[in-house]
Amino acid sequence: ANESPQDVAAHMQRIVEQGHDIFETRHRRKDGSLVEMEISASYSAAHDDAFIVFVRDISQRKQIEADLRDSEERFRQLFEKAPVGIAMAGQDQKIFIANAAFCRMFGYTQEELHHLTITDLTHPEYRDQTRHLATSVLGGETPVYSFEKKYLRKDGGAFWGKIIASEVKGATPQTRYIMGIVEDIT
Repeated sequence: ANESPQDVAAHMQRIVEQGHDIFETRHRRKDGSLVEMEISASYSAAHDDAFIVFVRDISQRKQIEADLRDSEERFRQLFEKAPVGIAMAGQDQKIFIANAAFCRMFGYTQEELHHLTITDLTHPEYRDQTRHLATSVLGGETPVYSFEKKYLRKDGGAFWGKIIASEVKGATPQTRYIMGIVEDIT
């Protein structure tokens, strides 16, 4: 076992006091490999101080959790270190997350961007088209769009950018986001 005798005694005491405990531990198999275990134990003083223990191998679940954490970290690194601007907006078209390149490109902090919509960053000549395309993506009618347009920086300066935007579905069917990747082509 991975626990010290003191850890085992503490678990036993908790089971006796509370009547039940569930915890995770690692044990060594005969071949020397480690196995992740979930222990569910109950105590009954009414039945000759009996302990009822269920042991479940959770090695596969632990591996899946580790793989998921690794995948999330790779995606976070990809998002944060991308050389192009990446941002996501909700149904209201307000930006709720943007990477560092996007923030630098437009001159806004992440917090400032949370108060802006996709069209707030768009040059007035392209706002109607942008609003229409974003609504179309969020409505599920257009899966992806790409075009070149003028954008506005925080300082009022304009620049040309190429946008590729697509729908990102949320946890429920009615939850949709729009993700945009912007490259400064000035």
